[in-house]
Amino acid sequence: MKYFINAQPNLIGTLLHKLVNRYQHMNKKHALIIALLVFHLAAYAQWEIRAGIGVSNPITGYKTLTNSGVLYQLDVAKRLNNKHWAVGMTLSWGRMHNDNNESDDFKNVKLDQIPILLTGEYELLTKKLIPYVGLGLGVSLYNFNYEVSPTVGEADFNASFSMMPRLGVRLRASEHLFPFLEVNAPLVMDGAPIGVDKADKATGFVGVALGASYNF
Repeated sequence: MKYFINAQPNLIGTLLHKLVNRYQHMNKKHALIIALLVFHLAAYAQWEIRAGIGVSNPITGYKTLTNSGVLYQLDVAKRLNNKHWAVGMTLSWGRMHNDNNESDDFKNVKLDQIPILLTGEYELLTKKLIPYVGLGLGVSLYNFNYEVSPTVGEADFNASFSMMPRLGVRLRASEHLFPFLEVNAPLVMDGAPIGVDKADKATGFVGVALGASYNF
């Protein structure tokens, strides 16, 4: 009985030691597998950076406030193995600073919409001329500045759930360089700010962008 009691701590210690060794071995094995996987993705991934500039045309509620403005657009995407599909992220800026209605309560309107979206894209063809369609989901930040009198200004900054259908075409100029023309529509689901005409409807802008993408 005395031998059993004395041997029990030794047995427990041995088991714990084996478990610790096994856990450390498994951690090293998992770390190695993760490192190999990351290396494989980095070695064989086809990444794409896309930059464009164009026109942002406001719709519904935004259209009652301002005219067209400038669009800046930046995309980062990863081409999947089947070549047709890509997933990535889009950051764009619709800068619409041209008031279109001097008779309303919103004077000297300056409207900025900044969509930040996760995107999926599908190439319909993989030839020299490549048409594609896509969809983005995320959030739009918008900043609405206006004057209520010559000396008093107001500002409304907010965020809203957004979605963006897109349609475009790319030209395979070389192995890495692809000029593109795209039409997209980042929509703000919350509608225009309260007090604006058609504030109960989804709003946003239709963008037309021209630019180039680089694949590496």
